[in-house]
Amino acid sequence: MTEILKQFLTWSKTAPEHNRALASNALSRAYLYSELTKDDMEAAEATITITLQDTSKLVRYAIADAFANCAHAPKHIILMIIEDVPEVANIIIERSPLLLDAELVDIIGGNETGKQIAVARRNFVSYPVSAALCEVANHGACLELIQNENAHITPVSFSRLVTRFGEEPALRDALMQRKDLPMSVRHKLVQDLNKSLHVRVEIGAWLSTKSGASEKSLNDRLTLKLAETAGVKELTELVIYLRDSDQLTTELLMRAACMGNIIFFEIALADLTNQPLTRVVSLVEGRNINAFRALCKKAGLPERTWQAFEIAVDTWQQTIIEDHPYQTRFARKMIERVLSRYEQVFVHNELDTLLSMLRKLSTEISKEDAQKYAQLRLNVA
Repeated sequence: MTEILKQFLTWSKTAPEHNRALASNALSRAYLYSELTKDDMEAAEATITITLQDTSKLVRYAIADAFANCAHAPKHIILMIIEDVPEVANIIIERSPLLLDAELVDIIGGNETGKQIAVARRNFVSYPVSAALCEVANHGACLELIQNENAHITPVSFSRLVTRFGEEPALRDALMQRKDLPMSVRHKLVQDLNKSLHVRVEIGAWLSTKSGASEKSLNDRLTLKLAETAGVKELTELVIYLRDSDQLTTELLMRAACMGNIIFFEIALADLTNQPLTRVVSLVEGRNINAFRALCKKAGLPERTWQAFEIAVDTWQQTIIEDHPYQTRFARKMIERVLSRYEQVFVHNELDTLLSMLRKLSTEISKEDAQKYAQLRLNVA
């Protein structure tokens, strides 16, 4: 074997590039998978180490390809390859199980886009490695990371991505497709998008709005659109984020209640009153007016709104048992009935602002319902 390797090194000095690449790949695989003596293993390892200094990228890539998935390759060979040009190094960076997180972070810090992308494509990307990519990698590498279902990303790293690349359409869309994207980050993403588009906001097929509505109104609508399909855990995260960012307003809760998103309203009350959700649900839906008003008071809701919330909850309990073809039709029925009952009960001037808000909300929902009807029944986009 030693004599053969001597001949290989001599031959490789003048052999054609393609032939050297094939032979180097074969030698590497023989070293990894053939039964060799200790002396032959040492000779083969030395030969491969020398061959990794070949001027041909094709030859060096052939060796890298042989070692890429191997869990028992010599560490120095792996580390030599990752220091090579991206065309050679990336196959190891992307596939080798031997690289430590610290080594991957060092690669990211080298600011070579191709190598950063290779890290982002690995079959498993840990939280620390993802954090490093989110902090310093360019748009292309971060996009690859987001599209990698096996990348573990913390809420802080998601937030960092939104801060750095929230205005990039491809990256923003990829973020929205992540099932593990925290609701607070999702909300910030659509809120930032809303701010950047002054005439028309379009988020998937969720929402279409014309200019003229206030930014606060648009933000509240976006928030409730997100809340429609969220589970209790996600809604709890969203409520905490909204509360901490001073966005959990009485107007937003009124919108939620009047549109029939009672669970969002209940989770918000649980957070504001620091009570278990199960207890809040029983108080909200228990038809005990005094208990409900005490809950609203503890949550800090203005007294003038308590009866409006009562009407909304009572209307929801009556409306939820009916069949509705789609969500906007349910929301439209809800707000129309709430508004009708509200106008019959209240005549005091101090509630004019609230009545105005309810009328605007009714108009908004009616427009959305008309658009939905046109899409589903009239085949008009």
